[in-house]
Amino acid sequence: VLEEYQRPAEANRIFTDLLAKLPEIPSIGTRREVLLAAARNAAHQKEFTIAAERFSQLAKLGPLDDKTLDEYAGVLVQADRADEAARLLEQSPSSARALKLLASIYASQKRFHEAIGVYQRLLKESPGDLPALRGLADNELWSRDFTAAAAQYRAILAQNPSDLEARAQLAEALLAGHYYEQALAEYTALLDRLPDRP
Repeated sequence: VLEEYQRPAEANRIFTDLLAKLPEIPSIGTRREVLLAAARNAAHQKEFTIAAERFSQLAKLGPLDDKTLDEYAGVLVQADRADEAARLLEQSPSSARALKLLASIYASQKRFHEAIGVYQRLLKESPGDLPALRGLADNELWSRDFTAAAAQYRAILAQNPSDLEARAQLAEALLAGHYYEQALAEYTALLDRLPDRP
């Protein structure tokens, strides 16, 4: 019940007591379980600095699996420690979720070319990944590679012609790239697809 965070004050008290006795626990596996549960409890309570410290202690006991690594990086981002999260993910970003988080961190730091590289890696592994394709297109747009961005937005529209956001971004990329006639055609198509207003 405590791990479901139904009684946060009691859970915090119990985890504080357990962590104080952590060095006395002989089993590394049990120590890891306690630290992971305590880190997750702190994160659930939005105590991200505390959660990050507990994940850091957990990492000292041995390598983290992909899921736990993703959680740790997410907590670091929430604790306004995005640089640390990026470094953590750069060491072994293997899961799609970790790669998307890493690309998102790069984009938030205006490191668009690095984000583009991560999204290209994701798409190489999973060509039909629409969120990765959109991330690639957006970062190409932000890096002012309007021709490449337009190509990606067109690929999104090929899979989902009713995606109004992608159509608007395609029109924006075309306009910024000085493809005025194509931009006008896309803006017209966008207006034609907008629901009628009463």
